[in-house]
Amino acid sequence: MHDRPFSGSSKTLAISFPDHSATYIPVKFYYYSQVKGYLPTNYTRTGVKEAYYNLNIAQMKKASNEGWNKNHFYPDSKNNYTEKINVLHLTPDQQKELSEYAAKVINQFRSQAGVGSWYYTDEVQSLANDIATEYQTHHRGIDTDYKSGQVEYRGHYGAGIIRAAAKPGINIDDNYLEDMASAYLNAYTTFHVNTTMAKAKHAVWYGVMQMLFDGDEYQHAASLLSAFPDNDEWNEKEYHILFLTLIMN
Repeated sequence: MHDRPFSGSSKTLAISFPDHSATYIPVKFYYYSQVKGYLPTNYTRTGVKEAYYNLNIAQMKKASNEGWNKNHFYPDSKNNYTEKINVLHLTPDQQKELSEYAAKVINQFRSQAGVGSWYYTDEVQSLANDIATEYQTHHRGIDTDYKSGQVEYRGHYGAGIIRAAAKPGINIDDNYLEDMASAYLNAYTTFHVNTTMAKAKHAVWYGVMQMLFDGDEYQHAASLLSAFPDNDEWNEKEYHILFLTLIMN
């Protein structure tokens, strides 16, 4: 679905000799490309603001469907296919690579929507790690339901986000930091704790596509494109923003 096979495409190369004998050699092709994104002409920040309140929703749904069909995933390095990672124990370099990849994907659409780029810093990555610690310490889950007694905890963990944000001096009283991609993520990305960099990037890419082109809601699209209705101050704050990616299973 909107991607190329992670294992590459297997073919057989035949080498023929003058005596009509032949040798057959298995070969494999890997697809990779620079990060690209296509934002349909009718998919605009004004349209997102209207669709936020279910206004002119039919036009945005049509544009969203076009976005789904015309965007395709490719890793941005051939090495992504073979690099093994554990998403619960990412190295600093792996954290940075995934975060910068996500920013590149989102910035493709932000640029076409006419808004400034998001960027990565070590300080914001530290905030991501603190949020991840809060989720794991308190058995909260994004895609997986974690159980504590008879209670299932799932979704944004506001209290943990507030505590993590306070460390670098960000004073908030609710979750104003985190967009979460989770619905059907495993089903469409074959994403597991022990995986490859290509599959992890696919999970990140697919999450962005969900938020922009799902067509069922546009609150997440408003966040990614700084297109909140009735809140230009918040959009201005999001115009240039420190960006991070947090992956949890």
